[in-house]
Amino acid sequence: MLKVEGIDRNKLPPRRVLWTFVSLLVSISLVVYLCRYVDLRRFGAMLKGVPLWVPIANLGIYLLLNFWRVLRIRVLLNQADMPVKVLFPVVLYYNFIARTLPFMTGEVSYVFLIKRYLGRRLSEGVSSLGVARMFDLLVTILGGIIITIGFGMQRTGVSASLIVILSCLLAGMSLGMYFAGFLITVTIRVWKGLSVAGRLRQFQAVKRIEETLAEMPAQVELLRQPVLLGKVFGLSILIFASNLGFDLLLLWAIGVNQSLVSLLIAAIIVMITSWFPISLSGFGMIEGSWAMALTWLTGMQLEQSTPIGFFLHSGQVIAYVLTGLMGMVFLVRTGSRQM
Repeated sequence: MLKVEGIDRNKLPPRRVLWTFVSLLVSISLVVYLCRYVDLRRFGAMLKGVPLWVPIANLGIYLLLNFWRVLRIRVLLNQADMPVKVLFPVVLYYNFIARTLPFMTGEVSYVFLIKRYLGRRLSEGVSSLGVARMFDLLVTILGGIIITIGFGMQRTGVSASLIVILSCLLAGMSLGMYFAGFLITVTIRVWKGLSVAGRLRQFQAVKRIEETLAEMPAQVELLRQPVLLGKVFGLSILIFASNLGFDLLLLWAIGVNQSLVSLLIAAIIVMITSWFPISLSGFGMIEGSWAMALTWLTGMQLEQSTPIGFFLHSGQVIAYVLTGLMGMVFLVRTGSRQM
């Protein structure tokens, strides 16, 4: 296994073992339940009808999606000259780990990977990762609101109350990101007060957290620059569009001839629900989200929508496993050359 900054992944802490067990149990329960609605013969026939060029094209879309992520990271780190040949495999491997480990614990790997292979500080990794994820969610919600209002709520089957909730969430996220520097400064003051009161500053880990937090306000303040903000927002839209393109191509390949608007909203719902880290690698959760969204928006029966969910998630798994292994091999070779 690949080691990151002295962390041996073969020695998992008890808490992570417990989280893995719980998420595995949730995934198994959801998959077993959903399999009741899957006819294996129909599922096999659906797979056979997919043209060979479709998975190849989808792999290309997934690589393009991650290339947009690479460019966004360079903007967030304010390093336009950061080598793509190193950052690209880091992003591929990070996405693989993030989707493999339970409860979003794999997200931390990004922070250590860019520190090891690109020499960036921990605070830069934490701030750029947090902002990137916030933009992903913000653009996804914004896209859902625009599509719903643009094509009419009656046509999409979305209620006005849901639009209000999403709009409030969007406004809150936007304000939070704009005042991120101030909020982090307040957090630092609270943290210092608690650490002093609890006599925790004697521990090295506490001091390290304080140092990391102290460096973050200046980094997130970069988002107040209109040009930089526009670049991050534009690249986030390209990432969002690539995600939609990935799913729509697979839906077209298996002959799902439903309303494009309904399919787009279903894909957005799945993007949002996939953020809930309650299952291992999203197994069960993603398939179930597709099944419920397609049933609600298109009138499909669960016997029709559930196999589609399994097919779409399988396509994602194949893409991030193949590209993640490619990234890992490159990083291992890079690390061996540096030693």
